[in-house]
Amino acid sequence: MTGQSRVERRKAETRHRILAAAESLILAQGLRATTVDQVAEQADVGKGTIYGYFASKEEIFAALLDQALDADAAYMDEAFREDNGPVEQLYAVGEQYVRFCLERPGSFSILAFPDFDRRYEQMPAAAERIADRIELQVGRVADAITRATESGEIHGEPDPVATARFLHGAFNGVLTFHLRTDRLHLDEQSLRTVLEQGIGLLARALFEPVEG
Repeated sequence: MTGQSRVERRKAETRHRILAAAESLILAQGLRATTVDQVAEQADVGKGTIYGYFASKEEIFAALLDQALDADAAYMDEAFREDNGPVEQLYAVGEQYVRFCLERPGSFSILAFPDFDRRYEQMPAAAERIADRIELQVGRVADAITRATESGEIHGEPDPVATARFLHGAFNGVLTFHLRTDRLHLDEQSLRTVLEQGIGLLARALFEPVEG
């Protein structure tokens, strides 16, 4: 990285390696089962090195959560650009959410599935931060639905919050298939095919007027 000394670059690389190892372990076996010793072994550093960067595994997870929240914000802010109209924003949210899953699967899993295996019960504050972010994004989608309804681009009078929650849950459910490692796994092309089918059905329901 430009402007960093060799020592700073090595520290940043070591920190990144620690976080990558911790993310892999926590997502595979949960926070409770993950130990600092395991993180050190997977990151190929001494246990003392871990403590030179983080005071505990909870602090490591907090850093992973910060990474995930920052990534989520970047993807969603791109979708909700002011030069996009409300319908464009709704389509962009779907595309950006898929990109988040494909490009940052670890960060995506931390935010999308916080209750899996009750891995965050040791960190209620972290669970609250995740819930806050999900509610924020659902609220932004609901607002776009409201604006699209008011402009006449969405027909009928859908409940904005209920619809936004459905969309969030539906996308999470489909994206789960991409994250699976068994025979139910969907590769990227198959994932996009499934999503295109679902989005097409939703678009017809929301954007095409009912005749008669």
